[in-house]
Amino acid sequence: MNFIASSKKLPYSEFMLEMLNNLEHYDVHGIAVVAFIGDETLNGYWQMDLADKERARDAIDHDCIDEFIRNNLDRFRALLDDEWFDGYYGDR
Repeated sequence: MNFIASSKKLPYSEFMLEMLNNLEHYDVHGIAVVAFIGDETLNGYWQMDLADKERARDAIDHDCIDEFIRNNLDRFRALLDDEWFDGYYGDR
């Protein structure tokens, strides 16, 4: 079990503690942290080289694609049901 000591009760403290506790179950080889501070971005890396940072970027990109599809699923379903779509793209 991990403990985070802070003089302030910050809204992200519980999230950080939960992540640390979850990481205990794995053989962690690298960690990336990205925080938004106003218009600035604060990045921190532990044991990550360029290839690892590219993997982290790809993981976030895939999460964005998944969330975009979930948020637009009704629109995509309607498009697939559209007769115009069938005529334009042929049989599915």
